[in-house]
Amino acid sequence: MADTLWQDIKGLDRRGRYEKSLPMLVRLAQKGDLHAQALLGYRFHQGIGTAVDTEQALHWFQKAAEQGHAVSQYNVALMYERGQGAPADDKRAFIWFKAAAEQNHAAAQVALALNYLKGRGTVCQPEAAFSWFSRVDDGKNTYVSVRLGRMHLYGVGTPVDLLSAKRHFQVAAAAGDVEAMLHLASLAEQNISHGAHRKEALEWYQKAALTGHAEAAFACGRIYESSAGGAPELRKAVEAYTSAAKKGHREAAYRLGLMTLEQGVATRYKKQAVKWFENAAQLGHTDAQYRLGALLAEVAEKHAAESASWLEKAAEANHELARIRLAKLDLASGDKSRIKRVLSLLETIAQSGHAEAQYLIARAYELDGAATSETLHWHTLAADQGHTLAQKALGELYAAQAGEPAREAAKKWFAAAAEHEDLEAEVKLAELYETGAEVDESIRWYQKAAESGNPLAQYRLARLYDKGEGVRRDLKKAHAYYRRAAEQGNAEAQNDLGLFYARGEEVPKDMTMAVYWARKAAEQGLARAQNNLGVLYAEGTGIEHDDRRAVRWLKKAALQDNVEAQCNLAYMVLSKRCQGDGAKARLTLEALADEGVPEAWYRLGQYYEDNGDYLVLQKAIGCYQQAAKRHHTKAREALQRLQVDIP
Repeated sequence: MADTLWQDIKGLDRRGRYEKSLPMLVRLAQKGDLHAQALLGYRFHQGIGTAVDTEQALHWFQKAAEQGHAVSQYNVALMYERGQGAPADDKRAFIWFKAAAEQNHAAAQVALALNYLKGRGTVCQPEAAFSWFSRVDDGKNTYVSVRLGRMHLYGVGTPVDLLSAKRHFQVAAAAGDVEAMLHLASLAEQNISHGAHRKEALEWYQKAALTGHAEAAFACGRIYESSAGGAPELRKAVEAYTSAAKKGHREAAYRLGLMTLEQGVATRYKKQAVKWFENAAQLGHTDAQYRLGALLAEVAEKHAAESASWLEKAAEANHELARIRLAKLDLASGDKSRIKRVLSLLETIAQSGHAEAQYLIARAYELDGAATSETLHWHTLAADQGHTLAQKALGELYAAQAGEPAREAAKKWFAAAAEHEDLEAEVKLAELYETGAEVDESIRWYQKAAESGNPLAQYRLARLYDKGEGVRRDLKKAHAYYRRAAEQGNAEAQNDLGLFYARGEEVPKDMTMAVYWARKAAEQGLARAQNNLGVLYAEGTGIEHDDRRAVRWLKKAALQDNVEAQCNLAYMVLSKRCQGDGAKARLTLEALADEGVPEAWYRLGQYYEDNGDYLVLQKAIGCYQQAAKRHHTKAREALQRLQVDIP
């Protein structure tokens, strides 16, 4: 009877009449036919000849399972594991997996091993997991081979055994398993300093990459770029990275951006790097977002908004350098609201001890014009970590305060910055020593900065030797330092070097060179050089006489409140060499003379000498004497010319 029913069922099934065969199958199953029960469970589970009914599927699978049907036992376990036909129940799933596994059902053995490994439905027992995986291992199940390889590799459920791990990975890799290939490559890479292992690692990564695995292609690029185990092969690295990047590997795109920048600073390299950084940035690579933001600002000003947008994205992901760069942009903007934002950008970073962030917060308080104590606090935190700019800022803050303690604190912080070879700090320290009449120390620090090429230090050193202030006068050294500073564009040094040529000190007198250096300084806006150049034009000394140009340069200096230029301009008005109010010009000279300005006395003397009789000449002599008392060289020369005693 049962055989006849089975023949009828098979006949109907061959014709696809599953709904007709279903009642027959139910009849057999109800009579305890284990194969009918298993097939009926499958029909209900898949909806073959009937609607899907997981409860009925579980019912019939369980009937067959209870009779020892291994496949049904496995199916019951799966349904309990997945919560199909009954609430999920890991313990019941474990029981049925074990029942099927003990009947050598391979899939059940794998599932049982995983349950032991993860402690699902039972206590975690790695050794039992290893045992069950080993029972399945027949060289055909690559998943199991990889699992066993990993357990040998990491010592899970069995002692670490790299040779066994490698053997299992090789079995899986030979069958095309990419994970096994990656493990073999990684094992070879652990000893990559040996050339053979470099080659082996590359071979396995390349095989994995051929399957379209982006991470494997990236690993090839990483090895080619490295010098481990052989010389870098940058062209191959670029090819491998490009392959990975085209598959959406963001780190590969980022590395391509970096490698492009390493080729040079030309705009074409920067534009190519922008392309790769943008590729990585759009995939959420925060370092690439930062690099892209920074690079766009360098490529062209028109990209400023896009640059800021990428920096903001990186900053939102707490990228420290992006936050610091944004903070610097905010500080440079001068916008009060943006300056205040610096605190929110950097506070967390600064509190974690980041010196640059601490310094920038101090600058924000400084520029905001509030919280002086906060400025001092944050500068000190950064300075204590050796931040040079913070140390200099503290030096400036203390130098601006009165009293010896503040002065000593300023010296301490400038000295700390100077230890980092900061030339500006060296000059500031020298200035402090100079104002404190500690000339030897002053010269030592000026000299240190000067020999490192700092033009301000060179100028200050030249001035000390020129004037003989606290040191033996040495015009040779003065001239040498003036020239070095002048050639670097220091306007003060250019002017004083011109005076050396005008006076013929340490160099032959050369008014053409005097004019040359005076013009250099005047064109930089130095008032006293503008005055000197104006006088040279007015006198036609070293240059063709030109009152119009003389007046133009004298006016530039006078507008900067240069009193000598005001005197010289007034004299040109009085001597009718330019237009102006003579009475007002004379009042200007008299007022400045009353203030003790030597040039005013000298120009008044000239005016009286040019325009008077004997009595007025006496006034001229009196004015010259007043100027001479104040060490005015030309006034002394005038008195000698008039054969009058010099006071």
